Amino acid sequence: MDKKIAGLLGAAAALTTMTAANAGVSSQSSELAPATTYRDLLAPIPNPIASLKADDARLAEIPAAEGTQVAQYHHHHHH
Repeated sequence: MDKKIAGLLGAAAALTTMTAANAGVSSQSSELAPATTYRDLLAPIPNPIASLKADDARLAEIPAAEGTQVAQYHHHHHH
């Protein structure tokens, strides 16, 4: 009986997590819908250059966090 209740609670938690995650997704007409199948992933993106420029403009508007530094990593390996 305890395993059934735990299973039901887990299913309910998973369901509420999925609906909450979907509620947070903005639905703008200029954005592409998320891929749900491999066919969607292989489909060409309509007008990719304009999409990339729009995304670059969107990212340029977001201020960088204060104190953020770009890190470089170089692993020089010898045998």
